[in-house]
Amino acid sequence: MKHKFLLYFLLFFIFSSCIEIEEKVSIHQDLSGQISYTIKTSKLGSFISGVIDKRIEAQIKIEADKLIEKLKMQPGIENVQYELNPRNHIYYVQFDFDRAESFNKALYAMGDSKKTFFTPGYLHINRCRVKKINFSKYVSFYLKKEGIEIPNDFITQMLTFKSIIEVPEEIKKTKGLGTVISTDRKSVTQKFLVNEIIQQKINTRLKVRY
Repeated sequence: MKHKFLLYFLLFFIFSSCIEIEEKVSIHQDLSGQISYTIKTSKLGSFISGVIDKRIEAQIKIEADKLIEKLKMQPGIENVQYELNPRNHIYYVQFDFDRAESFNKALYAMGDSKKTFFTPGYLHINRCRVKKINFSKYVSFYLKKEGIEIPNDFITQMLTFKSIIEVPEEIKKTKGLGTVISTDRKSVTQKFLVNEIIQQKINTRLKVRY
């Protein structure tokens, strides 16, 4: 069912020009944090929302609600906020985590898996560093496992993934492809075409030292 949800989701946005998936991770001084995922679409979405099959829209809502309820049940995850409102172009989920391990375990649970000592964590945080793993190979593995095929041209022209990491102190150094540090040196941004992630398996690893 999860792969059907992804297909419905892609169908829903396929005619919207310029789709950006934004991930924002804010790290607090005590190493807890907040993370949000937002989908930003162009104004063309208002036209599409009026003609799209209502069954697809309803199915997206049903599957998304199930995932959010599962997220709310995870230990260390609090203040879950979620909205999927095609009419107003609002698509986001946001929540707090008490530590990186809680977020990593919740991420596995969302995929009906269990985080173990031997499985990689998506996010690692300590007193002076934040690290995100290179997740390209895992995305490709998942799509292959679920038998999902996405047209290259669609991804190249339509979808981008932007990741922002905010830290409590001034950034001293970053390591990763295409990183841009903000003027106040409190955040770093990394942005890729989704085609680069899935087809080219570009290295998405990002390290921030502060």
